[in-house]
Amino acid sequence: MAAHYVPVSTHDHHLAAAPNEVDTQHKEQQLSATQLPSLNIDDSESGSGPSQADEATTVHRPSHLSTRYTPATSHPAPSSPMQKSLMSILYNCWLWELTTLFISTVALAAVIVLLIYWDEQPLSQWPSSISLNTFVSTLGTVHKSGLALFIGACLGQQKWNWFNKHTDRLEVLETFDEASRGPWGSTKLIYQLLPRWNLSHLACLVLLISLTFDAFLQATISLHECMDLTTSLYNIPRIGRSTDVGIGSLPKYTMTFTEFYSAVNNTSIQADYYTAYPSMGLISAIFNGLDDSSAAQEDKVDFSCQTGNCTWPVFTSAAICSTCNDVSKYILSTTAHGFPSSQPPVSDSINITETYTRYNLSYNSIANPSGRKDKDAATSDVPTDQYDSILTANGTTDYLESLSFYDANTTFLIFLIMAADPSWTNGSIDWENSSPTATECGLSLCVNAYNSSVQSGNLSEEKVASWQHREYDSWRLTDGYPGYGGIYEWWDETYPSLSDSYNLFRSDLQLSIPSTDLAQDLGIDTTERFNITQGTIASIQDWLVTWGFGVGESEMFKTGTPGIIVYPINAQNTHVLAEVLHTSTDLNSTFAGLASSITNYIRDSSNTTFQGDAHDYVIKFRVRWPFLTVPALHILGGMTYVLAIVWQTKQSGLPVWKTRLIPSLAYGFDTAAQDKLRSQSGCLDIASDSVRSRMIVTLDTDGSRPQLRLSESTGHDEGSVQK
Repeated sequence: MAAHYVPVSTHDHHLAAAPNEVDTQHKEQQLSATQLPSLNIDDSESGSGPSQADEATTVHRPSHLSTRYTPATSHPAPSSPMQKSLMSILYNCWLWELTTLFISTVALAAVIVLLIYWDEQPLSQWPSSISLNTFVSTLGTVHKSGLALFIGACLGQQKWNWFNKHTDRLEVLETFDEASRGPWGSTKLIYQLLPRWNLSHLACLVLLISLTFDAFLQATISLHECMDLTTSLYNIPRIGRSTDVGIGSLPKYTMTFTEFYSAVNNTSIQADYYTAYPSMGLISAIFNGLDDSSAAQEDKVDFSCQTGNCTWPVFTSAAICSTCNDVSKYILSTTAHGFPSSQPPVSDSINITETYTRYNLSYNSIANPSGRKDKDAATSDVPTDQYDSILTANGTTDYLESLSFYDANTTFLIFLIMAADPSWTNGSIDWENSSPTATECGLSLCVNAYNSSVQSGNLSEEKVASWQHREYDSWRLTDGYPGYGGIYEWWDETYPSLSDSYNLFRSDLQLSIPSTDLAQDLGIDTTERFNITQGTIASIQDWLVTWGFGVGESEMFKTGTPGIIVYPINAQNTHVLAEVLHTSTDLNSTFAGLASSITNYIRDSSNTTFQGDAHDYVIKFRVRWPFLTVPALHILGGMTYVLAIVWQTKQSGLPVWKTRLIPSLAYGFDTAAQDKLRSQSGCLDIASDSVRSRMIVTLDTDGSRPQLRLSESTGHDEGSVQK
């Protein structure tokens, strides 16, 4: 759309009708200007002198009294920069800006590399006295400054591109220059060009975002305290584990006993007999395991963790395991006349005979007089009759004699506990109509896998897996019985249990871990073997049987079932184990505590420890990546804008003038247009805002050279108009 150029006011006509001295000077200057050689577009960039054709050509300038422009018809068309390659334009016209953009990009890349590398790294490893924040802030400033320089140059160039395509208000021309210098001008340009969205809005937004660039970049770096792995050789955590269990002692003496074999006719052999002596540590572990108090339950395996926070990979250790099974369904009852209780008589002279009912189960039984139990009103558990039986227990060291462990070939001690029906205890029903309960609990040798950790000095240990796989070639008769070679295999096959009924020396019991998916998932070595000596097994059996059931060594030698103990205890019945079992509210927990206590002692007694990882509180860098959103928008918006302006300038064919002053002087307003911008007095005062606000500007490139044209708005020309 062509602009209509009209006189600004009647003052111009008055000047044209009556020229004064000032007007005469302007005419002389104008005449002199018409004799100057013209400059084409390439001349403005290369700086070359005028051509001969230019010298011979006279350009007819319009009078200062009019803003109409009459292009010279004899001047040749200027050469177009479109003929140049993009690389040539970039090198010749944008080299300095591209250099700053490259430096800006390198600085930003350095920031990203620093943030990625030092994210979650300890503050103590930072090698410089200058902080990471200072480095990042400095690089960020380099990046922001370099990009801002390029954007400012592009805003200056967009001013020419804009008025080449549009006719717009004079104040927009002024604001383009202000926008290239800072945020305030950018804000004004956004407002003045609304709602005509264009690339300049993107540039202005990027410049405004740059005000918050440093703050958001600094906010990406923070410090936090967390647990971290320490690598000090003097601070290696250790926890007990055992692969070779050897507690207790086996002093021996020689004795003769007779045994008949199917392989050897009526052979009497002489063998070494032993008796086991448990250590004081083992005895203490047994007592501690049977104690249901909270202090006893807090007993843990020994560990070393100087930082108070340690972890261990899943590891294995030889251990004692426990299991309790309900076997009440196997109970049988009989009724007879005689001594009516499982309790031993207080005196041999007492001869009590009554009708009683006995409940029998394998190697244990419980009997009471038929009928209801008499009960003292002051108590509910302890009967007034000293011959009433509330609980009985017996044990065996031979798993083949058990009800529920007959295929558990690593079980070495089994307890069978029978308890009276609570309805009979409180006098509600007759004894013969009651339903006693029976529970069989066994202690077995096993291999446990543990997941252990220490937090704030407190050990937390979880049993994640357990195996009871006995190696076939272990627990064999050892050499030492000359002349009886034929009985070895027969003996091992006939007596596979861990019973101490026949005290012949055996090789170590050996346990292994089956190669299962679970073991592989836990990363456990399935080729490892765990040895348990005969002295270990015999020591645990000996103490629990002799102390718990009051059986002497000679009786231990003869049988695997020591004898029944009864609760309540009295003068003739002093077995504390019976009271422990009666006061237990959960037999599973009681025997689990016993097994755990013995296991801890076994692990603590071992010379083998398992190494773990120590953790300590350290201060680390933390990169808060979401705060990089603003810097990312800054670089993406800035790069998009500058590349778009470079391409737009190439497509338009305009020279690359950017913010240079000389093109404004060379191709700026003519004298007449300048007069319109001055006050009526003709002084250096600028015309009033009301006058300037009516002015519109366009860049005329149709003639021999570009020229900024100024005209007065006719009212309907408000805003920009596409040419």
